[in-house]
Amino acid sequence: MSTSTTTTTTSDSSAIDDKKTNNISGINVNSKTLKQYIQAIIPSIIKAFIYFLLGSILLYATLSAQAGLFPTNIEYYPYTEKIPNLQKVVSNIYETADGEYSQKIFFDYNSNRTGNSILDLLRSLDKKDSGVLSMFVKNIMQNIIRLNYGTFSEMCNTIKEFEINDFYIVLFGPILMILFIFVFVMFVNPIYFVYLWFTNLGLFIQKDIHDPSSEYYGLEESGYWGGVGLIILFIFLFMMLFGFLGLFVSVVAIFIVIFSAFRFKCNLNGKDGVGFGTIFKNNMSYYKDVLAILISFVLVTNANVTFGPNAAAIIVVVLIAIYFGVISIDFYKSSELDKLSKSLPNKRAEIIPDNTTISNLADKAKKVFEEGKAKAAKAFEEGKAKFKNFTSGIKMPSVQMPSVQMPSVQMPSAEIPVVQIPEVKPA
Repeated sequence: MSTSTTTTTTSDSSAIDDKKTNNISGINVNSKTLKQYIQAIIPSIIKAFIYFLLGSILLYATLSAQAGLFPTNIEYYPYTEKIPNLQKVVSNIYETADGEYSQKIFFDYNSNRTGNSILDLLRSLDKKDSGVLSMFVKNIMQNIIRLNYGTFSEMCNTIKEFEINDFYIVLFGPILMILFIFVFVMFVNPIYFVYLWFTNLGLFIQKDIHDPSSEYYGLEESGYWGGVGLIILFIFLFMMLFGFLGLFVSVVAIFIVIFSAFRFKCNLNGKDGVGFGTIFKNNMSYYKDVLAILISFVLVTNANVTFGPNAAAIIVVVLIAIYFGVISIDFYKSSELDKLSKSLPNKRAEIIPDNTTISNLADKAKKVFEEGKAKAAKAFEEGKAKFKNFTSGIKMPSVQMPSVQMPSVQMPSAEIPVVQIPEVKPA
């Protein structure tokens, strides 16, 4: 009995001593909390990298929006075959703190025009032999995607027009990105989806589904009442599948918009074919301090939760010492900007009115050739007429040649004497 009591007392005393040892100055450090801290900071650091990635995407998207790469006008490609004639815009990237100097980036529209596979598929549905269901799906999806592109592009252009430095776009841009995605996925897209679903039900009783102004008389296959029956059916389908369809369409539309920023290629400082991967790598170098700030935030907040406020305060002091160079670690030091030139005014590319389409490029080339030929012929005739008018005004002087009388020469007359030959008689 006595031995058992002694053992229990010794064990309790050891636990108390261990607790005192691990709570010096209010810092709760032991093997268990240290393991918890490591398990907490690893996913948090991954989240910090994702945050930095979103900021880099937004930076690239603002430059793409300035170049007019996002398809925001439903009258042009890829919604139709009409190709927009965009102004060429050179933008600033990696600006100095005062904004006076920057590197230069340029996006060529023609080299980035392809790749809208979903929108290309939707455009292919708009044919004379397309069924009403194909047109129903096309009208809904095209308009939702266009709304997402238009809003996102306007947000990106507004950021550049306010001349916000790229550093702050990378640092605070993910907040805008997350807010944009949340609002559109949860509210804007579902509400717009409902509106488009019901406004396009009229296709089922429309005479010509390719002409919104056509009269209503019902489908040729099923007649007016057959179209009305399909409208009732689609109303019931909407009520049963709205939750799934609304979320699915919202996610697809947002995915298409965000994914666009990855596929664009640019010319960076005179080098063609530069993609988002290179830009992200440069961001890691030029804006390393942004990533360091995010990781520092992760280290401090997790230390406060796991070890207590005193441990968090110690980490803050250490990080400040690193930042000001007291502790020689290049944790916050970014690479120096190079290849800089005078910054250009921020402007967005505008569409120059044009009627070029994919299907009539050959016709347009032929037309240009014919116009050039006609202009050349006209210019030749005008030049010929001008030359004729010029020469007609010049009078040549009349020159009279002197008359020369040739002297008359009389040849002397000579008489040829007559010679008589004597007659010879034979003997």
